[in-house]
Formats: sequence, structure tokens, C-alpha cells
Amino acid sequence: MKTRKEKLLTAADLMQKKVVCIDAGASVEEAVGALEDAGIGGAPVLDARGKLIGVISLRDLAPRARFTEREASRGKDWGDEDLQIGEGIEEDISMADDYSPGSSAPEQVRDYMSSGVVSVPPDLPIRDVAARLVKEKIHRVFVVDGNKLLGVISTFDLARAVAEDLV
Repeated sequence: MKTRKEKLLTAADLMQKKVVCIDAGASVEEAVGALEDAGIGGAPVLDARGKLIGVISLRDLAPRARFTEREASRGKDWGDEDLQIGEGIEEDISMADDYSPGSSAPEQVRDYMSSGVVSVPPDLPIRDVAARLVKEKIHRVFVVDGNKLLGVISTFDLARAVAEDLV
């Protein structure tokens, strides 16, 4: 009988099946909140019909966010002080709490998402999935069967598999 390590692992074996998805029409604030609540750095973006049309990440959103004066002043004058780890840090800080759009119309995820979705089939060997992440210089791929989103594999999932001696 083959052990799991002896068996050729595939994308389906390693993918996370519970996927947080973001609607293309969601506001930037909603997207940031959803990503932070889930403890993830990015998620697939779906259109109104549920079709995978893009990817949004905190990295996509952070440089474009304009923060309130309270957020901008948090880091002032830190250069001259010796701070201890955790000192001066407010509890439960959220990027979503401090986001303040510049106009009255909320910006939407579709305005900031990356439309270049990288997907893999469920039967792709995990080494090929890892090679794809490296080649594309990305942190997650989506496992799809035709047009159906089955799951996601992140660099964290790959690191966990190596740590658990699965690959």
C-alpha cells in the first residue's frame, strides 16, 4: 500500500475547498474587511453570475487606500524613540476601519482587482502547481474544473505540506 507521500499528490489533494469569494461590485472597505476577517491575503473575485473574473489582494488595495488623519498620524515621530515591541499599537487595528475613500462614491473591487486569474486543473501534480506559482510570481492559484471553482492553493498550503512531510 502506498503512503500519501509515495502517491503523487495533486492540486485536488492539497487545495482548500472552503474559499472566501469577493463580489466584483463590493466596496474596497467590504473587501478589506472580508479578507481580514478570514485571515487571508487575497481571494477570487466573482461577477454577478458567480463566474471567476479576477483576484483581489490586500497588496492590490493597500497602496491605493487613502487613510484618515488618525491612521496617518500613528507613525509620526517614531524615529527618535526606542519603542518596545507592541508599544504604541492600538488593539484590533483594521485596515478596513481606517479606510476613507476620497470621493462620496465607494470604490469597487472591480476597479482594483487583477484580471489575470491563474488556475490549475484538479489533477495537476503538486510539484507543477508549485512551479506555476514560482513562474507567475504569485501567492495563490485557483483549482478549477471547466468554469467551476473547486478550491485554492496558496504558498502557505505548500509550505504546510512540506512541513508535514506530505511532498
